[in-house]
Amino acid sequence: MSQIKTIRKILIIGIGVIFLILLFLKQQPVTKPINKTDPTPTQFQSNLLPYQKSPNQISWGINDIKIDPTLTVYKVLGEANTTEIGNKMSQNLGFNNSKLDNSSLTVFENETDKSTLEINKTENKISYYKNLLLNPIPIVSQKLEVEQIKNIFLKLVNQNLNLSGLNISINNVEYEEIINPRFVSSSKENSQIVKINAYYAIKNYPILTDKGFPIVARFSWDGTLIKLDVDLLSSIIAKQDDYPTFNFDEIKALPINNFKIINIDGGAQYDLTNFEDKAPEEVNINQTYIAYLDVDNYPLLRPYLICLGKGILDTGPATITLAVPLLKE
Repeated sequence: MSQIKTIRKILIIGIGVIFLILLFLKQQPVTKPINKTDPTPTQFQSNLLPYQKSPNQISWGINDIKIDPTLTVYKVLGEANTTEIGNKMSQNLGFNNSKLDNSSLTVFENETDKSTLEINKTENKISYYKNLLLNPIPIVSQKLEVEQIKNIFLKLVNQNLNLSGLNISINNVEYEEIINPRFVSSSKENSQIVKINAYYAIKNYPILTDKGFPIVARFSWDGTLIKLDVDLLSSIIAKQDDYPTFNFDEIKALPINNFKIINIDGGAQYDLTNFEDKAPEEVNINQTYIAYLDVDNYPLLRPYLICLGKGILDTGPATITLAVPLLKE
């Protein structure tokens, strides 16, 4: 009898353990994989930006912003052919055989004018630059008009960088001087460089990269191309859907960590390295515009409010560019 009781106890204990295991498993949440090609609106928030720094506070130097009640999100279905575009540009800029050519990088060099063209096939970037230490910019006695330099730029980019369905537009012109090896902000009168910031546009809205303007060109005042940086955007884009947006009052009420610093520009004393580690105490926003950000490795183009303002860093005053998401959760 004692053996039977012992067996019964073992069976009861065993059944109890099995019941507890089944109950535990039932309460565990089922984890579903995220469909990266069809994100939900909650994925449109600022944590997608590669920058984590925000100012401690912001103030507004503008009274209102016109924002459509809904804006379109676009799917990215394919990328530009960086190799084809880069090789075409190398021919048009007078380069011959490449110095380096592998699966990720092609480099052309011109020993005559000490210029280099780099085609980064991994990151879809094209860079052209002259070595100003070996071939300094000559003093220009007869300067071209800014509009003439703009026309030279537009001819260059339209000849080499057209992407299907997207237009290229100039955003603004800046002036710089060279304090080796850097380009720093300057007045027009004292400048050596005309800097042109440009973008691809979809329905008249700029498309920026998470590092700013996808096309930045620098010319000397005689119209010579000194430097060109191109971040090729995705060339195949389709409409995803329309989503509701924040209005101006709702944007002003957003927590400060929604406003991410995506760029800082300073004068000659400003240290340009590691700007992601710098955060001004306050940014006074005096200009805004709506733009789409093409973030690396994410299959959507989403609209953001780009805010430009002034801030003070330990190196002095600087122009701060912030991005804040426009789409509601």
